[in-house]
Amino acid sequence: MEQGNSNSNIANCGYAALNEGWIYYSNTADGGTLYKIKSDGSEKQKLSENKCWSINVAGKWVYYINSDDKDKIYRVRTDGSEDQLLHEDPMTEHLHVVDGMMYFTNGWSLYKLYKMPVSDEGSGEKQEICSDGCRCVNIEGCWAYYNNSDVNKLYRIKTDGTKRTKLSDRWAWWLNVEDGWIYFYDIDDGYALVKIRADGKEEQILPAKRVNFINVTDGWIYYSDTGCGNELYKMRADGTNRQKLNDEISSHINIIGDWIYYRKGHDDENLYKMRTDGTEKGCV
Repeated sequence: MEQGNSNSNIANCGYAALNEGWIYYSNTADGGTLYKIKSDGSEKQKLSENKCWSINVAGKWVYYINSDDKDKIYRVRTDGSEDQLLHEDPMTEHLHVVDGMMYFTNGWSLYKLYKMPVSDEGSGEKQEICSDGCRCVNIEGCWAYYNNSDVNKLYRIKTDGTKRTKLSDRWAWWLNVEDGWIYFYDIDDGYALVKIRADGKEEQILPAKRVNFINVTDGWIYYSDTGCGNELYKMRADGTNRQKLNDEISSHINIIGDWIYYRKGHDDENLYKMRTDGTEKGCV
């Protein structure tokens, strides 16, 4: 399955994506415009003048949401050519590009979930998958997982629009689907960190309270601990080996290889990075 970015990164606004040795990212030092740089830090290149987020890289294209144009969907070639508007709907969120298909919601339609085929020639017809208010959308295989904001419960639906199913009565937010589990925090349970099987049949409450900005990658859960000054922590997906990574207010956690890209502070819109062990901190 070709996936333009991880569910966990898209859950955190998709400010960075890794593809074939290149990191594509929103360069906050240059107004949040789109850049790429090799994983070794060489050959930095600007790809677009547009302020971007929800970055997906698929084939020879970079797909993104353009904050400078009402959060519409754009794409540009990985060499920076043919920067173009792809879809006119404003207020887009949760953009995923998977196997030649774009999945997205938008506030314009009260967060209905849509899909649209894409190719080198352009985009096809928009198709509605779900009429619920779909928030925190993850695409995994043939399923879309989401918080149904009409009732604030956890649901899933097949990407062909069938088998819509409630998985949990919890107020699940900041979903991450990883390795057969759904990770989220429960707003009704003091922002407790919870994971349940993708079919909803098994649940575990993990030893972290008042969490935010969850990113689950390669067997680790990275999160901001709002009970400890919003500092960045990680622990194993089974809840063991909890480690503190910094002493800063941290948000919008993206994992790229063995790097964490994140924002810090309430007013600081810069993007920062550090190793997944908490070393080598710096501004991107």
